[in-house]
Amino acid sequence: MNKKGFQAVMKNKIWRNAIFAFSLVTSLSVTAAETAKSTDSYVNMKDVIPYFHPANSQEANLILLMNLLNQGQFFDGAELVIEDIETYRLTSKKMNSNDSSISKTIPSTDEQGKQIESKPSIPAPLFYLPSDYKDEQEKINNKILTELQQFGVEASARTISSLNELKRFNQTVVQDTLLDNLQKQLLISLRGALFSYHFATDNTDKTTLTTNDIITNKIKALSGDERVGEYKGYLLALDAYKNNQLDKAKEQFTVLIEAKHVWIAESAKYMLIRIAADEYTQWCIDNQLSSSEASVEAKTENVAKSAADKQSISEVLLEQKAKKIQEVERLVNAYQKRYPTGMYLMEVKLKLFEILNTQTDPLKRIRMYQMESAYYEELMMNPIDYEDALKIAPEIATGVLSHFPFALKNPIEKLTKEKAYLVQPIYPLLDFIDALALLDSNKKSEMNKKQIEKRIETVAFNLENISQNSLANYLRVEANWRLNKDANKTLEQIDALSLSFNDINKTDVFSIFLIKTEALLKLNKVDEANQIGEFMLKKATPNQPLSALKQVYLELKFMKTLN
Repeated sequence: MNKKGFQAVMKNKIWRNAIFAFSLVTSLSVTAAETAKSTDSYVNMKDVIPYFHPANSQEANLILLMNLLNQGQFFDGAELVIEDIETYRLTSKKMNSNDSSISKTIPSTDEQGKQIESKPSIPAPLFYLPSDYKDEQEKINNKILTELQQFGVEASARTISSLNELKRFNQTVVQDTLLDNLQKQLLISLRGALFSYHFATDNTDKTTLTTNDIITNKIKALSGDERVGEYKGYLLALDAYKNNQLDKAKEQFTVLIEAKHVWIAESAKYMLIRIAADEYTQWCIDNQLSSSEASVEAKTENVAKSAADKQSISEVLLEQKAKKIQEVERLVNAYQKRYPTGMYLMEVKLKLFEILNTQTDPLKRIRMYQMESAYYEELMMNPIDYEDALKIAPEIATGVLSHFPFALKNPIEKLTKEKAYLVQPIYPLLDFIDALALLDSNKKSEMNKKQIEKRIETVAFNLENISQNSLANYLRVEANWRLNKDANKTLEQIDALSLSFNDINKTDVFSIFLIKTEALLKLNKVDEANQIGEFMLKKATPNQPLSALKQVYLELKFMKTLN
């Protein structure tokens, strides 16, 4: 790969912000300070190497796993910074196989004071950017800004989200064969008028045709026949919701969940979930109870004089809070049952998990983690696009995997980590990511080597039960190498797998071959290790090419020059 193969140089600030280009809401709705904060919290990882590795963050390994499961290349051509690549090349001329660091450029020394060169690695933001994605996303963002301006609306998270809702509505209307062109034009214009009114910077001018009363009256004047009547009901319910008339909106959307138009019925069910979530948030505010606080505080004016009365009020509030949460959960479960592949499913699930996370009871939290894990496990087994992969990776890493194993958090049973894993339900794919973290030598573990080996074998066995044999093979090889550092046995284990260089584009196979080179380097078989690196570069076929990042990594690791 030469310099012409890279896209234009992007300076540090640019490509750090570019990682958020995948999110229309984020990239257009936050201030510069918020962007920097969001970027740090979203990446939240050290530099990554573009294949499975215990030292990678769980988010990085998750993205790689979802990429592998989809048989795609989310990262088929990242925008790389030429200066950094040159730096990697110059500082990676000598590789020490015992060096487990993935630091980029800062050299360390061994016991004799000799300099040990760092492993080459790819900066996390670069790792996330697929080919031409930023340019395409900028075009989309500019288009959205233009559309918002046409409605007299400024860009924010709420307006962009609402603009997407408007587009869904308009697309549904256009495709509705039971409406004539005049009806379509009228419905689309009224939906646009509502959008302009609800989000206009200054909507106090009552002399224009964008006042609430005039729009509402025009909606009410729509025909009451079956098809137009359902759209009419949706617009009136939406108007009530946007004006914070939640009881009225709830009543109107409840009627619409039985609408004959599938889109209206599903959207009504979704809106009922949003209303319930809003009511929960408002209840917390009204009772001076932050949804993220662990303690329950009564309103100042209701605080009782005696400790007994105070306790009674707290118990009542806790019970009320539990009922609010249960209502959201009931609605989400009803939605999933009726629309198992619904267009709002991920959104409502994430909203539910966010609310459930405010529970403080340990047993309830264990149940919540199990619910999340089951959902994410199922989600990862099905096709998932790039934006969704980026969206849920941090949710899984911080919301679920950081609490593995769940039962360990149970104050009643007081289980050891080894026993806690045994009572936790099986989640083969999430368990795989968690198992890799157990092999990170930089992390302290409550489990000894024998216990970790047993856990690894259990996870590998469960992967085979869902036909993920290649992942299971990789995990066993990685564990054997990390735990034992026996180069000869590792090479025997890998050779027994009879892997083909034609599968080198697959991340698990790629990872095994990299382990093989590490084992060879430990035996001082440098020429053989370099030969494998060259084969890995050459054997990728045009139909199944290496990702740009994998290719760059190999070139750096095996001392290829960027001509």
